[in-house]
Amino acid sequence: MSIKQRIQESLHRRQLALYEEELARQKEGYCRNLCADAVRIPGDEAYSHVTGKCCILNDKALSVIPPEEDPFRSSELCIFVRGEGYLEPDAAEKIAAYFAEHPECQWLYTDEDVCTPEKTLILPYLKPDYSPETLTSYNYIGNILAFRSECILGAEKAADPDGAGIAGNDPLYAASLLLAERSPAGHLTEVLYHYLDRDYTVQDRMYVGTGKTRYRYPVYEIPADARVGILIPSKDHPGVLERCVRSIREKSSFTDYEIIVVDNGSTAEHRSEYDACSETYGYRYFYEPMEFHFSRMCNLAAEKSSANYLLFLNDDTEVITPDWLERMLGQAAQEGIGAVGAKLYYPDGDLIQHAGITNMYEGPVHKLFGWSDAADYDRGRNRGVRNVIGVTAACLMVSRKCFEEAGGFPEELAVAYNDVDFCFSLDEKGYRNVIRNDVLLTHYESLSRGDDNIDDAKKARLANERATLYRRHPKYYNADPYYHPDLTGASERYETAVPLENKNLPVVKKLERCGKRLEESAINETLILKRDHLEACFYADNGRQSAYLIDLHAHVRGLDSCDYNYHMYLKADDGSVIDVPAVRRYRPDVEKTYYEQTHVELSGFAIKIAADALPQGSYEIWMEAKSVLSRQRLINRLGTRLEIV
Repeated sequence: MSIKQRIQESLHRRQLALYEEELARQKEGYCRNLCADAVRIPGDEAYSHVTGKCCILNDKALSVIPPEEDPFRSSELCIFVRGEGYLEPDAAEKIAAYFAEHPECQWLYTDEDVCTPEKTLILPYLKPDYSPETLTSYNYIGNILAFRSECILGAEKAADPDGAGIAGNDPLYAASLLLAERSPAGHLTEVLYHYLDRDYTVQDRMYVGTGKTRYRYPVYEIPADARVGILIPSKDHPGVLERCVRSIREKSSFTDYEIIVVDNGSTAEHRSEYDACSETYGYRYFYEPMEFHFSRMCNLAAEKSSANYLLFLNDDTEVITPDWLERMLGQAAQEGIGAVGAKLYYPDGDLIQHAGITNMYEGPVHKLFGWSDAADYDRGRNRGVRNVIGVTAACLMVSRKCFEEAGGFPEELAVAYNDVDFCFSLDEKGYRNVIRNDVLLTHYESLSRGDDNIDDAKKARLANERATLYRRHPKYYNADPYYHPDLTGASERYETAVPLENKNLPVVKKLERCGKRLEESAINETLILKRDHLEACFYADNGRQSAYLIDLHAHVRGLDSCDYNYHMYLKADDGSVIDVPAVRRYRPDVEKTYYEQTHVELSGFAIKIAADALPQGSYEIWMEAKSVLSRQRLINRLGTRLEIV
């Protein structure tokens, strides 16, 4: 090996070490060590301790504390924990402070994680805000709750799980159900309890809890006067519609329903087929020619139905669950319930297409899409009956009363996000939206209008409709009561947020011009650039200011990308160049897509620029990659400009 090669090898090893260190930092969204002052809670013996206003006790203590020493009477607050673990040393103080700041709150729960035998804290359980339907389905509260002692008159009530009916031998769950009968719970969004798992082994963290939890699917009595209108928009797909209505007729034991099909302009031939199909399957068919406008078609169908419950259904769905209508209708009839959705599968298997809508930083998404339903994810996100911020109108049931209170589907949104907007409106009215994971349909998605992400025109339309959604409902930007703020804002998985995700990017308020020269003749397409986001963020910095987001990924094709240092620049129309301090980010999606390339995990580059940090105009976006092994300098630019208006 020559001297030059040895030097390059040394430089490469140093660069690789730096790269791997940064990659490890960004990949591990959550990993820390147990505090030395943490309070140990034994799991195999009774524990009861009074500190300040709080009595801390475990489930073992309930059966041995004599009535005259009832902790629910002797202390103002009670912290009830289960299993062996550790409390944060200031847990009691933080819980007492929460109760003091929220005098209306009678009980609360906190977040928790797992403590390994080596006292490393991993696998955080970042819980949703109070979710009464989820709680009825299973104990999502976990291993810690706190309450004002006056709420429970005696320990025997919490120690009598059979009295709660569905809690089995879980006294903490029984206590949660007892408290839930009286008032909603508060949620202190801090990890204050560390459950000790002595049998922990390295595993896919997404699958924690698989097979350990029993989920309850309550079936409620159907009101005597309940009648359902099944409302189906359809155009030029009579065969697809026939499959849908045939499955309804075959799978529905509840019979007090009508099917209404609204056609927005099929060909004469297809219209004739729809008419013939209506004779066979007994649906009412309305031909209403118009441009595709999902909201208007749904609202029109609702007007044509006399039913007091409305089920909006895509024509490209097929019912799997025999008693689907009974389960959805009974749920929709419960007090306080808004929209009720079903779990949707992709065709020919158990891959999830929809298990509830989650509202993240990057917008409303179908979490877990494309994942097998054979496993439990994030402690049962695809199991049980769960509260969610929204459900897809591909299968959505709602009472007519709620539908009218919410104003129907928003006709300002013709194609996308109209179902999300409708669910936001229900939530604003105080109704709770629910996904029934025991109601299954196949969804032959996008047969009618294609994949929204195919071309730039559709992407632009989606971006505009998403902006309209948040203009209409600004408080929901990057906010979802059933999705913890410290969970990722950019993934279909449930995992802790990578620190440098877009939602955590600080807004850069000042940019500097530099003497850099960027010439078109120097462009080298060995440096691959792909745009991810290039858009105005009207609610950046938690709504405090407007900004522009540049988000792209870049790597050097055919070479080791870790041997390059990268930098972003903006080039104005007058040729001047502006230095852009973009943040380098972990991009597992790029690693998956460009699997044949070397070290592309850290290929993301992003920045939020304050709207007033740049003069109005059009700016080219350039990237530079400098080799640490030689004088090689690669530059390239995006084909799309940043427009400052």
